[in-house]
Amino acid sequence: MSVVDNILKDLTHTLIRNKIWTRITDRRKAPRRWWYPESNKKDCRHPDVVKMLHESYSKMINKTMLSILVVGLYCLLAVISASDKLLIITNGTIHAPLVGTSISFGAFLIVAPFLLVILTLYLHVVFGYWLQLEKERQLLNNDPKRRGEPTIESIPVIFSFIDRLSRFATSFVFYWFVPWILLVMAYKVSGVAELRYPFYLFAFFTTLLLLLLQIYRCPEAKRRWWNTPRWVLLILIVFRILLFPAFPINPRPLNIEREDLRGVWLQSMDMSGADMNNANFEGANLNEANLQNAYLAGANFQGATLRGTNFEGANLIRSSLTKNPITY
Repeated sequence: MSVVDNILKDLTHTLIRNKIWTRITDRRKAPRRWWYPESNKKDCRHPDVVKMLHESYSKMINKTMLSILVVGLYCLLAVISASDKLLIITNGTIHAPLVGTSISFGAFLIVAPFLLVILTLYLHVVFGYWLQLEKERQLLNNDPKRRGEPTIESIPVIFSFIDRLSRFATSFVFYWFVPWILLVMAYKVSGVAELRYPFYLFAFFTTLLLLLLQIYRCPEAKRRWWNTPRWVLLILIVFRILLFPAFPINPRPLNIEREDLRGVWLQSMDMSGADMNNANFEGANLNEANLQNAYLAGANFQGATLRGTNFEGANLIRSSLTKNPITY
């Protein structure tokens, strides 16, 4: 190959790399515009229209924030106060004050995360329109301010205040409250192997989406300092998700001490390391269940089916497998 051919080849590769780099860094096109969009400089609407829409969206956002807080705190209290017994039985129920009746705890664990995410999605859709209106309001206020005329004022809501405490509270409710609730729920159900990874993945993916939204909405003057730790956290979460098979999350030992589990179907259930002191398993189906290293002091297994049950390392002091209690 001649020298001219080598030069042409290098030049071609350079042009291709420059073209690809230019395309990737173009803020008007994907993927760059997903997290660093070009400023929207469209013409402002009539001041009366902007004022009416601004107030309407502010009230909607305020109500949605309160709804997320109420639903989130109720989910938090319900999950924390619920006994671990509800995780391993099929007919466990909790009282739902919002609907005035009792619902299955399993159904609650499925519906609650999706309800929180739907409310959060609605909040951010409306907040996106509010941010556009806020820019228009500020642009429309420039001339009246210079002339000393009345301006379009925003209604007093916490997300429009500029002090640090209000901004911190807004950021927490908008971007971190729901992921925190989802992670607490994931930790609660981590004692059950079938629920552990779906709940953690759901919480992590929700956190990733809200982190990307924070990066997207970051003010241009503060992107370097505010977005750098967000990118670092986002990368760490992605790596943790990818490393799930190699480094699984440790299960939380169940706490069902003194619980009445008579006749409950617990076949093949993994309850290793659980605290089940003085629990009543009379007539329960524990075939192939894993009770390795479990605390079973004083537990009652009379009438329970124990075919293939793993008691390796379990504390069975004063437990009763037959009519006579085990005393070793």
